[in-house]
Amino acid sequence: MITRTPRPHLSIAILLGLLLTGWGISPLQASDRVDARIWTESETGEPVYDICYTLVEFSNLGCDENLDGAVFFQDLAPGRYYIEPTMKPGSEYYVEPFYAVIDEYNTDIIVTAARYQVAQQQDVIQVTDVHLITRDPKTGESLTDVCYELVGYSNIGCDRNADGHVTFADIPLGQYTIRQTTTPAGYPKMDDYIVMIMGGPDGYVAPVNLVLAQSKTQAPQDRYNMSVVFWERGNESLISGSLNCAQLWRGDIAVTNIGCDEDVVDGQIDFMGVEFDANDDTFVLDIELGCGFVQVDTPFQLLWVGEHSFLLFVEVAPTGTGCH
Repeated sequence: MITRTPRPHLSIAILLGLLLTGWGISPLQASDRVDARIWTESETGEPVYDICYTLVEFSNLGCDENLDGAVFFQDLAPGRYYIEPTMKPGSEYYVEPFYAVIDEYNTDIIVTAARYQVAQQQDVIQVTDVHLITRDPKTGESLTDVCYELVGYSNIGCDRNADGHVTFADIPLGQYTIRQTTTPAGYPKMDDYIVMIMGGPDGYVAPVNLVLAQSKTQAPQDRYNMSVVFWERGNESLISGSLNCAQLWRGDIAVTNIGCDEDVVDGQIDFMGVEFDANDDTFVLDIELGCGFVQVDTPFQLLWVGEHSFLLFVEVAPTGTGCH
């Protein structure tokens, strides 16, 4: 059994901020339409050309095709838009999704792009392995007869050894579109899904194990696929084992069943379709580890990897006593 403890607490409202305040809010209707430009610059004020943008539900992908520093959108109704960036593969910069008001007084939006933590050697781009784990959205069962591609970047990859992973090696940090090319029998084909591949806690770049629900869309509104990831600082490695278990609570109500790292033993526990309250929701995560490791009393670190996907990093450390 997992013994519930009063800490640590995970405050979803604080950790996610504006990220969970809603997606694709419709702009206000108005007769006077405007043109708008999104200007992207680095933290030192230099123009950044390799980031594109989409006004979610209202535009196609727009890029800085003429390298003037701006992405141009025409004939927009004044209102508040949810803007989703797309980083070109290999980009040194990234921008998180954001909201912006566009009207006759606000037609030029200036965005500051942060720089990925890259290796100290000049011109070396940080890369990681990306593992896609496909599960039945209702039962959580691992599905292995699947194939994917990273659109415009990779060849098609399949789970050929039935270990639950479709693996893409040495992928530069950035934003990608995942496309399912082979769908398990009896399931609907998954829609294309945009993901962000970036560093984890303190710039730690671990292999990204991304759980995907085998359904048309990843999750209903206000529900999310979350993976609890156990990692050891120093060795910078994921700690796997079927005795590692976790459960999410809201107050005295269990939000999930007890999950363990057992069917796909990869150092994480996957929870499908977890409901979050974006306004004021505090969760308690109860953890039980197998022998040889103990949870470190540090804050959880939450990494957003897709509109309905999160990785929750939990730091663990060896006890030094081993198993008896």
